[in-house]
Amino acid sequence: MQATMSGKFFTEIDAAFKDHFELVTIPEFWDTFPPSETLEKVENVEVPSLKSQWVMNKLKEAGVDGSPQELINFFKSLPYGFQLHVPENYLDHIALLRERYLFAYLLEKRDADSIFTHAARDTEFHDFYSSNDPITQLDNEIIAGLRDLRLKHIINKQYHPEDVYFEPSFLAACFNFFLFTLFAKCGAKDVVNPSALANVKKAKQFFFECFVADVKDQRLDDFRTFLDGYLKKHKGGLNQYLGFKKFRSYDPYFYLNNGYKLPRRWRSAMDLYEASINDSYQEGNLYCRPSPALDVYQVFEDIDYSSSRATKPPLSDVIAVTNMIGSSKVISKYRGIMASADVDYLRYEKPYFGEPTFIKLQEKVISERDFVWYECDVWTGAAYVFPVVN
Repeated sequence: MQATMSGKFFTEIDAAFKDHFELVTIPEFWDTFPPSETLEKVENVEVPSLKSQWVMNKLKEAGVDGSPQELINFFKSLPYGFQLHVPENYLDHIALLRERYLFAYLLEKRDADSIFTHAARDTEFHDFYSSNDPITQLDNEIIAGLRDLRLKHIINKQYHPEDVYFEPSFLAACFNFFLFTLFAKCGAKDVVNPSALANVKKAKQFFFECFVADVKDQRLDDFRTFLDGYLKKHKGGLNQYLGFKKFRSYDPYFYLNNGYKLPRRWRSAMDLYEASINDSYQEGNLYCRPSPALDVYQVFEDIDYSSSRATKPPLSDVIAVTNMIGSSKVISKYRGIMASADVDYLRYEKPYFGEPTFIKLQEKVISERDFVWYECDVWTGAAYVFPVVN
């Protein structure tokens, strides 16, 4: 890629996006570029970072309704410091997006729980060796971030009228959120196993003695009465969709556990994107698998739904992007063989809410070499700017 680099970082942000970025200094990170067995400590590197206000404006546009999965896709398209699981953002995201964010978080954590349980390795949520919680083995910063949450602080953000934070659905969603993050793993079943009654008890104690303790309101007493009655009626079992009823149709497990046919959008892995473009391909269906570690993606013409694997090599004349860094890279490298309408779309029309955009090039020039990625262990809003290597 012919692009300006600062050390290992792509810095040639397209002029159309420059107002959404700012230069930040990374105090320190451990570099593995080029790949080697030796880590090199690098200090005080200046790189472009996405502005937090742009992210918040997009989330305000997204609103509290709509697909939690679309919300997950948006977070995955952001720099690491803005990812859904990052504790520094919990308060703003819960206050702004309410149940939609809480359910998206639980969907992501459930996937991470499965990986952690079956692969016995760290995830963005888990720390296998250093966690202070031997039950959940959550990352210590995540544990601290969750335990620091308070209803009073959420209300004080003033993103919505105070009354909405006392609605039974929001309070129930918060209770479920704490249960399935701090005290239990969110499995595929609808209810908590009766043997996990202790987890429900601990979640209830945290909710009333910590989360809402500094707020005095009759509606909290009413919610306690409701929750006590619900738990008694269901013998301590708790429906995972309590507080999230309007979002359960976005969860593939809801269909599988209730004997419904899985909608087509869930027949492949949840992180596979499908789209159609007008070109010579027989079916017109193209696929890519975006990842929080990348911003430009290989595209495949066909996928085996049973295994979610490509049945053919990646295409050499179609590429996919989800964010402005990816668009900047593609425009920088391929503008001479892109349709002007595609360039204009990436610059001025693409929503940039995590949706993949498939770009058809005028020549078959994409190779595996374009997708050799070198990672740097970075904690910053700029951690998402890994270069495409020629």
